[in-house]
Amino acid sequence: MKTAERDRSSKERKIRNYKRDAINRIKSASPLITQEQYDEANGELLFRIVSARNRSRLLQKEVAEKMGISTLTYSRMENGTSKMSPAQMLIFAETTEVSLDYLYGRTSTMDVTKEGIEEYVHVPLFTN
Repeated sequence: MKTAERDRSSKERKIRNYKRDAINRIKSASPLITQEQYDEANGELLFRIVSARNRSRLLQKEVAEKMGISTLTYSRMENGTSKMSPAQMLIFAETTEVSLDYLYGRTSTMDVTKEGIEEYVHVPLFTN
């Protein structure tokens, strides 16, 4: 019986050590982007969100109602103290009639138009 207990204790110790080593490897890994790059991309996203809402001539309150959140929560999303979930980004894009590609900076075209699609795909999709 003591042998079984020692084996179990040894396995538990190995698991604890493995978890600790894995956490230390993750903590010491270099990030994929720098904090400066993250801040710049986040600032661009926030600018595009505000631009899309202004272009749609909607108040923060109106967008918040369509998203099913409070005006305060939406305001925090616009100023960067809170983040939109992917589902909220989709609702926002539909509400303001802009593409997600525009919001995420993949295209400079707000609308999903013939030109916007061709810019993204790099081939003409429509013929005259």
